[in-house]
Amino acid sequence: MNKLRSKKLGIFLQIADVLERERDFVLSCLRRIETNDSAIDELNKSLKALRSYDVELSFLENRKSFGEVSISLPFNNPLYSFILYSFGPCLGGSVVHVRPSKITSGVLLKIINTIKDELQELEINITTTSGLLFINKAQNDPNIQTLLFTGSWKNVSQLKKKFPKEKRLIYCGSGINPFIVSQGALKYHSMKSIVNLAISSRIYNSGQDCLCSERFYVHSSVAYDFITILSQQIREIKVSNSIDDCYAEVMPLLGGGADIVSDLFKQHVGKGDIWHVPFNRDGDCVYPSLIEVSLGHFLLKKEKYAPIFVIAQYETAAELDKELRSDYLFGATVCGNYRSKALEAYPHLTFTKTVISSEAEDSHVPFGGKYKSGFVYSSESYKDGPILFSVETTKEIAF
Repeated sequence: MNKLRSKKLGIFLQIADVLERERDFVLSCLRRIETNDSAIDELNKSLKALRSYDVELSFLENRKSFGEVSISLPFNNPLYSFILYSFGPCLGGSVVHVRPSKITSGVLLKIINTIKDELQELEINITTTSGLLFINKAQNDPNIQTLLFTGSWKNVSQLKKKFPKEKRLIYCGSGINPFIVSQGALKYHSMKSIVNLAISSRIYNSGQDCLCSERFYVHSSVAYDFITILSQQIREIKVSNSIDDCYAEVMPLLGGGADIVSDLFKQHVGKGDIWHVPFNRDGDCVYPSLIEVSLGHFLLKKEKYAPIFVIAQYETAAELDKELRSDYLFGATVCGNYRSKALEAYPHLTFTKTVISSEAEDSHVPFGGKYKSGFVYSSESYKDGPILFSVETTKEIAF
């Protein structure tokens, strides 16, 4: 088994070399669906992941494949998602069946075509069948023992009710991530640097990423400066409806995202809510905007998946602690020194007390969230929390 895994690691490196050699082509594909900066970041993360899968060997010692694995990919970050979700189970020994999202399958299939021989050797199979047929096969084929599903909580809740209990259902869901500017944040950073971090954490991939900040809580003592500077900076963000604009920081939303977010704000914006930067849309392109709402507002707990900043002011730690209790527990960013038990429940935390930086993403540590943000389910157990896919698709060897 170790020899086979070592061979697979060698093929992973070959794939990385091909993607590096075809960098210009890969980036040209990714730019059809995301900004230039996001495309470069996605490719670099993919290459780094492929070249470091050897670190997972220690986790796989004395483990073997649980069976074949079916993987339903999300539409965003298609290349990195493909590598993140598929290669761990492959290293663990599984035959892997992958269905790209229909929204971005054309882009991913073009890239995959450059490494099709390597994928065939790894027994990573790509299918473009319908989602319904793909899930039905995962449920009914006795060889397939795990389904890795990405999508909405509503859909996975229905799926879980009828999913065979002898199999494993792995769910990777949404992250409605808070960004906190605490009362003492300016002791450590300038407001401009905090605002820059807020912007980068909101508009990455035009806001269509599960790790993007979705809701902003700002202490009332610093709220005026934060909102004033953020409003100015938002208006300077480069927006383009052209997929050929390499300087664009925000591009058209995918998957009907512009319609979804437009309807969401039409339904849930009231008289007491303040648009500091008005909502603006041009076709599928949603411009960055800023709305201030009260604590407890519906929009704070709803995933927007768009470059819209929803902000609420808070006065006390107790108020904020209450807001942070959520059904979706993924990541949080804290500027300053705020701490609480509710905050500690988030699996991915970025504290910026001493340095302004985002959490360094590592493909080989458990990834994902708790409760409605992710779980692993089978007849043997149910657990939520971050998931290492190579481990969750294997089982211990009985001696």
